[in-house]
Amino acid sequence: MPAALILRNRLAFVICLLTLVPNVYRLAPLFDVGARVQPPINSQSLALLAFNCENRENHNPGEIFKIIKASRPDFLCLCEINAAWAKLIETELPEYPFKTVYASYPGVAFLSKLPFEKSE
Repeated sequence: MPAALILRNRLAFVICLLTLVPNVYRLAPLFDVGARVQPPINSQSLALLAFNCENRENHNPGEIFKIIKASRPDFLCLCEINAAWAKLIETELPEYPFKTVYASYPGVAFLSKLPFEKSE
């Protein structure tokens, strides 16, 4: 039935097609799911890992900490944390000595293996 409605109004279909094709052509390379970016040789790379801790599917903080420890990122951003998460961060992630934690919901924690520099 929807195909019949589209074909019935051919002008609208042609206009949609003419606007869709150029946009897909320009945007498609941005969504290359299999793309891997390799840092140049002799360069230093840093890793950042970000998590939304209060996702509806997340009922096990231990799983998040397993992923963090397996990934070993240099920087870590944990979004939507609360006081319970703040306590877990202190006990479970001692390898991140530099941190800023705002535990009031929806809180955020930014942890780093490298020292922060004050910027204004």
